Amino acid sequence: MCMLFGFNFKEEVKFAKLWQTFSKYSYQNPHGWGIAIIIDDMPFIVKRSSAAHKSRLAKELNSTTMIGQNGIFHLRYATKGKICNKNAHPFNIHKWAFAHNGHITKKLSTKTQPFGETDSEKAFCYLYDNLEMGNDEWKTISRIVSEIGIGFNFLLAKEDILYAYWSGYNSLRYAKIKDLGFIICTYPIFQTQWLSFQKKELIKFQNGKIIRREVIE
Repeated sequence: MCMLFGFNFKEEVKFAKLWQTFSKYSYQNPHGWGIAIIIDDMPFIVKRSSAAHKSRLAKELNSTTMIGQNGIFHLRYATKGKICNKNAHPFNIHKWAFAHNGHITKKLSTKTQPFGETDSEKAFCYLYDNLEMGNDEWKTISRIVSEIGIGFNFLLAKEDILYAYWSGYNSLRYAKIKDLGFIICTYPIFQTQWLSFQKKELIKFQNGKIIRREVIE
């Protein structure tokens, strides 16, 4: 079972402690890890196919002084696609970064070709192709999640925006961190007041605030 973690704050913060806590769950999700931090409106991505607890680079991030306002972490439990760097999450295309948890059964045809073999990246390419048509982002994402259906839990980041969607598969929670902003995770990993997404709920976070939320039928 893969794990997702995201954060969206009103200002840049050191994220080492967030990663350190989250990466401990790599014992249950040993097939890859990755981070995507939005820096100057572009995703900075580091990912590997090894377990985070065995990766020297992942351990170095435990004490990094890097800062970020908007970001995504992922731990992979492989179900489709071999264990290699190109199949590790997050994925990125231009300004977008994406990580997924779940199983996608719908057959998707994409203009943008994935680098790897996962259903996750294929779905991201499909979503990106539709976003590139220039229509309203919220309406486009809502239409795609309704089309793909259950098993499409994801975090999608661009600039200072983080979209989070729970399809009803497994779980997805979020928590407010004082007046700083929000964290999102598959499971509660800190001692704080976590709230559950509603089934099929899409939430848009921006600059540490919830801008919009809706259950997508």
